[in-house]
Amino acid sequence: MKSHLASSSAVLLVALAVPAASSAPTDDLPLLEAAVRWGLTQTHVDGAHNVYLQIEAGDPPAELMARLSDLTVLRPVSECPHREAYGKSWPDPPTGSVVLNVWDVVRKSKSVAVIRIGHSEGPTSGMACQEFFERQMGGWMHRARRNNETQECGVA
Repeated sequence: MKSHLASSSAVLLVALAVPAASSAPTDDLPLLEAAVRWGLTQTHVDGAHNVYLQIEAGDPPAELMARLSDLTVLRPVSECPHREAYGKSWPDPPTGSVVLNVWDVVRKSKSVAVIRIGHSEGPTSGMACQEFFERQMGGWMHRARRNNETQECGVA
């Protein structure tokens, strides 16, 4: 992890998709950890002072937070200020803060997974893309999409 993450002045929110916000299957934890760590290196995210992590609109599992405990910038989404928009409560990080979302984890095979990863600075500004991860030498790594794969992206 880049050492400047701990000393920067922005805040980031990370959202991950798992079956239940309170407990991720043990075999998904390494994949989710790789997704968060990759997401933290992306533009608009890598300079964050605090990172609010969200998993399917909820807090990350304690097991995942424990795996990411070396990232002093990481916080659960419940610590992020929220505001009402469109009849719903949304994370609304302070100025200089970012929300990073990771959701819709789909395992294509034992060694390939697709995960949606996005970031936002509030309820009405954000971007997300479908990202590819591959198991390599026992660990999950981000990889570029292949020519026969499509990558969906969207902007809010």
